[in-house]
Amino acid sequence: MLQLLNISKEIKKYLYIIAACQIFLVGCKKNKIDSPPTPLTIQEIIIHPSEYGARDGSIEITTEGGIRPYTYEWSNQKTTQNIYGLYAGTYSVRVCDARDSCICDTFTLIQPDSPDIIVYHSATLPSDGLSHDGMIQISVHGGVPPYQYLWSTGDTTNVLENIGVGEYSIEIFDSSNKHAQDTIIILPPTIKDIDGNTYHIIKLGKQTWMQENLRVTRTPQGIPIEYYAYNDDMSLAEKYGFLYTWNTAMNGSTQEEAQGICPNGWHIPSDQEWKELEMFLGMTQVEADLENTWRGEGIGYAMLEGGSTGFNVVLSGRMHAPGGYSLLDSQEYLWASTEYGDYYAYRRCFAYNDSKVGRWNTFPKTYGFSVRCVKNNN
Repeated sequence: MLQLLNISKEIKKYLYIIAACQIFLVGCKKNKIDSPPTPLTIQEIIIHPSEYGARDGSIEITTEGGIRPYTYEWSNQKTTQNIYGLYAGTYSVRVCDARDSCICDTFTLIQPDSPDIIVYHSATLPSDGLSHDGMIQISVHGGVPPYQYLWSTGDTTNVLENIGVGEYSIEIFDSSNKHAQDTIIILPPTIKDIDGNTYHIIKLGKQTWMQENLRVTRTPQGIPIEYYAYNDDMSLAEKYGFLYTWNTAMNGSTQEEAQGICPNGWHIPSDQEWKELEMFLGMTQVEADLENTWRGEGIGYAMLEGGSTGFNVVLSGRMHAPGGYSLLDSQEYLWASTEYGDYYAYRRCFAYNDSKVGRWNTFPKTYGFSVRCVKNNN
């Protein structure tokens, strides 16, 4: 009996120890220390602007670690996780978790190259080779405006006014420091006949004249005509032009200022139009009205090739009958569209040894003379 009692006491002792351990273990579970969170990290996806100056870049970030939720503070004052509609540049972000553990990072959006500067120009030609009433206008595409302009003349706008024949250069700079240049050559204005021959023109007073003798072989309607090269030498036509009878020059018309064989928009000058030219160059009305004589001291020389007027008479000679030529490099005869009776017409005469201009109506229409055209006023 005593032995059983001792065993019972031992069992109670162990039960007490087990119960105490259980209580200790429960207490340990309640006071367990959590493991520290993993560090904050940021992963980014960057889309750079699509072109120079565009505002379509973006930064998207993914945050890991720390304790959610996260807060975001961007250098552009945004507080969203991702930012959009961005220009090229540098952007910083500060990300914090719920324990105020923070991480910072910086991202750069790259600016694409600016487009090349492309230069276009349009020009208004001067009215002739001696005038300064032309204009050049520059248009710029590409680059990054605003643009700066510098002409070889020193002008700094995109429009260059009051220009004559010559070469003009321009340099253009944009706001991204790109640079382009162009050179524009302004040639004397020209007119073409139906054969494609090109003639320089000159404005004298209110009139615009060809500076070269006509060398066309067809009417404006394309019908072949009779024409004569001096001494039947076609190589002379480039400088001296062809010689024409009055009827051929007038293309069958007897009307003053008829188009004749001139290009469209031009006509055979009348006697009065010749007078207007001569008076613009310095003749008096009295001198201009004189006929069958030389008049206007010095004006004839001024109208010769190389003279001060730019009219450039080349002394092309004449044809008095088919195959009969004379006076090359000595004299030149130019038809007027004004008749003098049925068989004659007015002409202008120039000579290497006379400083005046002749006005005559004494030769028949069957002679072959040179033709200069004058532009229609309308």
